[in-house]
Amino acid sequence: MGEKLGPLFQLYYRPSRALSTILDSGSLALALIVAAALGFAIGEISRVVLIAVLFAPACVAVISVWDHLGSVGVVLRRDYSPLLVCTLMCWIAANIPAWLASFLMPAVSFWIHIVADAYFLALAAVAIRTVFGSGVGKSIGTALGGAAASVGGFYAYAIFGGALSYFASPLVLIWLYILFRPNLDMFTGFGGGLRSRQNFNRHLEALTVNPRDSDAQYQLGLIYQQRRNYAEAISRGDAQGGFLAWLEQQQSLEARRHPRLGAVWNGFYAQHLGRFLRYFPAEQVRCYWYEQLCSAPGLLVKDVCSFLGVDPSRRIDVSRRHNVTMQPRSRLLIKATAPLAPLVRRVMPQPVVAALRTLRTRRPPRMTRAERIAALSIYQDDIRELQVLLGRDLSAWLTA
Repeated sequence: MGEKLGPLFQLYYRPSRALSTILDSGSLALALIVAAALGFAIGEISRVVLIAVLFAPACVAVISVWDHLGSVGVVLRRDYSPLLVCTLMCWIAANIPAWLASFLMPAVSFWIHIVADAYFLALAAVAIRTVFGSGVGKSIGTALGGAAASVGGFYAYAIFGGALSYFASPLVLIWLYILFRPNLDMFTGFGGGLRSRQNFNRHLEALTVNPRDSDAQYQLGLIYQQRRNYAEAISRGDAQGGFLAWLEQQQSLEARRHPRLGAVWNGFYAQHLGRFLRYFPAEQVRCYWYEQLCSAPGLLVKDVCSFLGVDPSRRIDVSRRHNVTMQPRSRLLIKATAPLAPLVRRVMPQPVVAALRTLRTRRPPRMTRAERIAALSIYQDDIRELQVLLGRDLSAWLTA
């Protein structure tokens, strides 16, 4: 019980991490019971019903269309229960202090509840971002859309609620059961999304017991990265055991593949180049070196254009570098600035964005001698064959 309610109090100071924990180990039944008890205590049980019936489904529908996540029905069955448990915990966290404050200061209880509602929407936006991995703007817009749907549904019930009494008739209920019986699995499957997420996470956690199975750590890192829980994602990357452990695991993985594919296999340049030369004349194959790209990128691009029969005089911008490998300077800094990063990239000039990126990240360290020796033990024969194919001295590549 304490383990499942612990993230509730963490919502006040680390909401993103708390919501990630709720997705991994939270209980929908417990969240419903606590929310209902608090709703009865403060006389707002209708809000709990609105969250379950209107707010959470509306948020799923809005974000699935906005972020192109797929069919609304499919996304609703998959993500309704994960979002519901998160939003219920957010509502509880927002209303516990409001309940106590209203008890101590009844004269300003109206404004206290206004602040509590605003706080709930802020936490709900974080929950949407955690569940779906969406941006800050879309998360806020989705939370406001869910709130608008809840308010509209509340007033619609106040106007047309009397008509619902007809559905209490046994004949009407039997007719509705017969009508919707073929599609009942659509409704009963709404609670399976949270169980599926938690079972998958537990399965990956069990696999991490094997120190050679770095793929499980990698998959968990991707999950936490999608939730924008970057500190946990980075720690999963560190748990993989570094380059040497990855190299051993990757070799074992690629050896079981037919055909062989993967990062290690991509480095056998002589084998790949030899395959091209078997099928194409040598004058139709052109090789370039990384040093050429670094020292004179403009000349290299012009030569590529000439080789391909493209006008080499056409001006191509080579000043901006793409997909540069970087690593964080500080996990805490990455986590603190992550919510603002998408907004900064959209509104700030590119030089400012580049300067800010250098404050958050740095180039990764160079390979150690042990790592280079391990890589050379794999590629040295291929490098010697590449020397023959290209007629170029590559002795520097063979030096540890």
